[in-house]
Amino acid sequence: MAKKLFILAMLYFIMANLAFFLGNGGYSGSVAVTIVLGFILLSSFFCGKITERLKLPMLTGYLLSGIIFGPSVLAVFKPQNVEQLRLVDSIAFGYIALSAGGEIRWETLARQARTVFAVGIAQLVFVFAGVFAVFYPLLKYSALNLSFGGGMALYAAILMALVAVSTSPAATVAIVSETGSSGKMTETTFGVVVVGDVAVFSLYAFVSSWILADISGPVGVSLPELARSVFYGVVVSLTVGALLGAVVLAYLKAIAGEMVLFTLGLTVIAAVIASHWHLNMLLICIMVGFAVCNFSPDGQKFIHSIEKGAMPIFIIFFSLAGAGLDLGVIKAMWLTALLYFAVRFVLMWGATTGAAKLLRQPEGMRKYLWGGFISQAGVSLGLAMMIRSQFPGWGEALSTLIIAEIAMCEIAGPIIFKRTLMAAGEAGKQESSTVLRRKPLTHKPTA
Repeated sequence: MAKKLFILAMLYFIMANLAFFLGNGGYSGSVAVTIVLGFILLSSFFCGKITERLKLPMLTGYLLSGIIFGPSVLAVFKPQNVEQLRLVDSIAFGYIALSAGGEIRWETLARQARTVFAVGIAQLVFVFAGVFAVFYPLLKYSALNLSFGGGMALYAAILMALVAVSTSPAATVAIVSETGSSGKMTETTFGVVVVGDVAVFSLYAFVSSWILADISGPVGVSLPELARSVFYGVVVSLTVGALLGAVVLAYLKAIAGEMVLFTLGLTVIAAVIASHWHLNMLLICIMVGFAVCNFSPDGQKFIHSIEKGAMPIFIIFFSLAGAGLDLGVIKAMWLTALLYFAVRFVLMWGATTGAAKLLRQPEGMRKYLWGGFISQAGVSLGLAMMIRSQFPGWGEALSTLIIAEIAMCEIAGPIIFKRTLMAAGEAGKQESSTVLRRKPLTHKPTA
């Protein structure tokens, strides 16, 4: 560990001197992007190794590296550097969604459909209702010193409750990969996370459109029209995903070469399509992963190509997530964010554990299944950013509060999930290679 700390100190010394010679205005241009990207990869990798030695997830190290070296603490790289690397977010979302979709096997989903949908519905109903019941009166009567009055308090409470239901496919994929976990609890967690976030995205599209229509008054769109619009958006996204899946299946059958580059290109194409036609990239890539891994004998080859290319993408993604956290904002709102975190934690634990007990699941599932649903990261941050952009004024304050709560989930969630996987005895059961194991760049994947 001492050697890794020394390396981090040397990296910081080098970057600090570069900043001195280049001036205090921060880096700019393509050279700056290259310098910052190299620093993020190296510093986050070694921070991940340090947290691994402390028996914490490597993902936690990536987040801490972004926080420590980012704009809020040491400011080795500046906010503009973070924005210059935001393209990685779309690619990372693509990899995460492809991996999550690939983990859903039709036979497994059919076998565990009752558990997946029961747990997902329990979380949606109880977490949403519980968060709304706690925060609506607090926001309405200004008990939290936030400027939400009248109808805005209702909108804010609904959005807070909806974001609280969302989880983190990124953290799920990363921790399962790091620990090499496999088993019923792991499969169920993947199923609930993917199905749940698909539902949250669909509901958010409906709710945000309703709020905008309600604010605009009688000229707003009717609820049936909103429902049809959201429904068509989901169906079209899944259809596009199925078509891209067919392209991947044809490629695997005819060529099946340079899979890492092909997968990278696929995520970029999916991002462009989603942006141009206002579709959901997460749904598109989930459907691609699901189609390839369920309808092709070469599905595992596709997944291994994702694993081989995903490690640097995940390192950058989680480091940027840490760097994007404004510690000043978190400090100002930490009590309210802590209440939000605590309410969500208790409700998520209660809903998941209660559903597992009602379904008479094995003891390990009843005791530890909840641990996979505490994390929040990219999906929740994306929702927070959409709230900020769609609802100027009160939406900015609400987004800040949500981001402060997500910061707590980003740190605590992966640690809890790793511990519960180990306690359930599913860690280390996956023999195939993974994206975040000890030798991710040298080992050969096995089917």
